[in-house]
Amino acid sequence: MNPDLDPMAEDAQWDFANEIIQRARTFAIPNRSVVGSTDRIEKKIEKVVSSSTADADLMARMVYAVRKSLKHKGVIQIKPTQRDWDTIKVMASQANNFCMDFELPKREGYIAYIKAGCAKMQQFSLRKFTNLFQAISVFYEATKEIEKDPYKELTEQFHDLYRRKVAFKTGFQNNFKGHPEKYVWFVRLSALFQSYTIPPSVYIDAQFDALAGFDAMPDPTQLLGQKAKERLNKYLYENQIKVRNGNGKDKCN
Repeated sequence: MNPDLDPMAEDAQWDFANEIIQRARTFAIPNRSVVGSTDRIEKKIEKVVSSSTADADLMARMVYAVRKSLKHKGVIQIKPTQRDWDTIKVMASQANNFCMDFELPKREGYIAYIKAGCAKMQQFSLRKFTNLFQAISVFYEATKEIEKDPYKELTEQFHDLYRRKVAFKTGFQNNFKGHPEKYVWFVRLSALFQSYTIPPSVYIDAQFDALAGFDAMPDPTQLLGQKAKERLNKYLYENQIKVRNGNGKDKCN
């Protein structure tokens, strides 16, 4: 304050300043933050504007609804004035991309996105979503592929044969039905197998036999591809097993 100012006038100025501060407290800026560089400012702005307020509001409501349906404890709906609102906006932006990738309406896509993210977490954390976009997409794609499997019985047969081989070698019974990213490889194998005339057990035996000398076992993701085909051909040749094609002629693959 000005030292030459009348003390009463100075008191009046202090009172006026305090009144401004008190009134300003009732107005919150939900997206305000302090950043230290131009790059950080640009990144902050990009996150804030990449999804609309309506999208963020929908995301907040869907997070609340999904978590309640999953029986999570202490669930509250995130509001624009809360610290996690920026995370909600980033989630909405990523979920919009997810909806475009899988051609889903927003509400349905948001729910699918949140459920898939929750399935990827041992313990729920809102902020983990921002690093799970690719994992969520892979999980959801595998889930939908499994749902559309036209050869479900054969897929289960391959899965059971694989489990028994693993159990014989390790003593542990793995079950991949709760892990779509793994189980989907049995789905893909059953689709490929429509062109084979050998028993499913021969195919699985071939994959394990080829790696037995290395004290290793094939991962479900290794049951398909060129290497898997080579393992099968080698096994068929060494065991003199012939495969017949549609013309009744013998062939190796």
